[in-house]
Amino acid sequence: MESKTLRNVSICSTLRLWASIHSTRPRLIVLTCLLLSAIALVRAAVIEPPKPAIAQMALTNNVPQWMIVRAFMRTVFVAEGTWYEGTKRNPYRTEVFTYNQIGDYSDHPHNNPNSRLPCAYIGSEWTCSAATGAAQWMPDTWNRVRALKRFWFDGKAFSPENQDMAMLYELERVGSLRSLFSGMSLKNGVPSVNRRNFDVAMSQAAPVWASLPRFRGDDSGAYGQGTRSSEKLWGVFQTELAKEQQQWKSASAKTGQ
Repeated sequence: MESKTLRNVSICSTLRLWASIHSTRPRLIVLTCLLLSAIALVRAAVIEPPKPAIAQMALTNNVPQWMIVRAFMRTVFVAEGTWYEGTKRNPYRTEVFTYNQIGDYSDHPHNNPNSRLPCAYIGSEWTCSAATGAAQWMPDTWNRVRALKRFWFDGKAFSPENQDMAMLYELERVGSLRSLFSGMSLKNGVPSVNRRNFDVAMSQAAPVWASLPRFRGDDSGAYGQGTRSSEKLWGVFQTELAKEQQQWKSASAKTGQ
């Protein structure tokens, strides 16, 4: 664990130097290093349901930006139907429709051509889908992101840590992280995000996650399958961010900050 963290620091220093020499997207380099710092803490002890890797991250890193990002990620999980209080299901193992729990993280289960797709009636239409994991990854999206091979964790490809990393890369790619960060304010060290920037971040992520609204009041989504309402998701985000804020306050009280 300690050697891995030190290795990440060394990698980050090298990357920053390389970026400064080549004028190559230094903000992305800093973002990647922050992601490594936040996620490396959970590698040694991924807790199975009901406390998956993202919850561990919330307990171990209280940087304001990542408090907001974790709350936003869980909001997307709620929209995709994999994250809610009281469940014993692990969102990182969840298949669409049936909520079947996959048994192996070695790869996206539907990269196997012989896998059986979960199906259900959507309205009057019998529909099958390969969406799997906390963010309901489709194989083509997962394989595209996975092929980037940028700082993926060792071990099983579809692990919770790798699912989280893939989601963070997608949120960075579509601009949602930038929108959240630019709409962030701090009061006594506690972060919040304004509603307009939250809506923009949701709309930017809507082409990736079909359950997200493209704009306030949108109920058809990017693919016409229906979405969670922006009002509901704003409420979910506020609830999840309040949990992050409470954890920050508790951690600060323990350390006497």
